[in-house]
Amino acid sequence: MKKQVIQRTETIDLVNGKKVFFDYDGNLFSINREVPEYRHYNVPKDVEDVWKKTIINNLLEEVENSIGHEKTVKVTKLLAIYGHSNNIQLLEALLEDDTLDTFSKILYLEDLNREKLGVNISIKYKILKIEDPKSYITDLNDKILDYKSKLLNSPITIDESFKQNYALKYYDFSDENIIKRIENI
Repeated sequence: MKKQVIQRTETIDLVNGKKVFFDYDGNLFSINREVPEYRHYNVPKDVEDVWKKTIINNLLEEVENSIGHEKTVKVTKLLAIYGHSNNIQLLEALLEDDTLDTFSKILYLEDLNREKLGVNISIKYKILKIEDPKSYITDLNDKILDYKSKLLNSPITIDESFKQNYALKYYDFSDENIIKRIENI
């Protein structure tokens, strides 16, 4: 009896794959959670990488050309796909921007603090290759403390887009609450 060889042909569905990939801004974690059938589209990794670069470039441009709440939404999307070292560079650049309001800077500083935790985990599991991890984390902690100090010693400003945003309708934008939030970072 002759063995029968069954060849499996996997079809690639770039049309549906691209739609899903772009709908979720290239965030594979969200795609895998929300659209499990995406894996059946068999999109090659190199194609995803090209799409990801396109999304990143578009988001970087949108971050550059937006302010207030809209800018923070774009930054959040970018942080989800950009990678720790790029995220840290982006957040540091944003925190150095003297044209940003205090509330935006608080959000970016909180993001930087979260990125630091991600870097710690990535170093532990050798995902991130950093020559001197202890110094890297110490420097990052020092930067966070420096940004925090700058925020605490600067006048408090809030972009009106945050106050008008429905999700922040009941948020307390008083100076006392803003100072408390900075201190808790």
